[in-house]
Amino acid sequence: MAAALPALAQTPVYLDTNKSVEERVKDALTRMTLEEKVAMIHAQSKFSSPGVPRLGIPEVWTTDGPHGIRPEVLWDEWDQAGWTNDSCIAYPALTCLSATWNPEMSHLYGKSIGEEARYRKERHSFGPRGKYLSYSLERT
Repeated sequence: MAAALPALAQTPVYLDTNKSVEERVKDALTRMTLEEKVAMIHAQSKFSSPGVPRLGIPEVWTTDGPHGIRPEVLWDEWDQAGWTNDSCIAYPALTCLSATWNPEMSHLYGKSIGEEARYRKERHSFGPRGKYLSYSLERT
């Protein structure tokens, strides 16, 4: 029994920040049921997917808006949540940015979106901005 205790206290690979992302993901996936895996890629609301509470994996909340980080909306409605720190910058359409062929402008756009997302504690974003930005940078 004493030999089993250290093994029980050992940190799982998926929680070990000293391991590579690939190792951590592989370990987490082997611990998840098929139902948990499907739930993680399926929405539970407009902008969230459930986590896996038994493994300590939190819900995934995303933001949306190809013209900037959108204001928060209510869980089950499209009405804005009315947060006091929830103003947003409305950027021009990304097709216009891509048409400039300007990598510096593309970089500034990405940096600005990132700063706004960090300020609002957003970690994941939907929208075509990544595709357009990478496309405009590849063509220069």
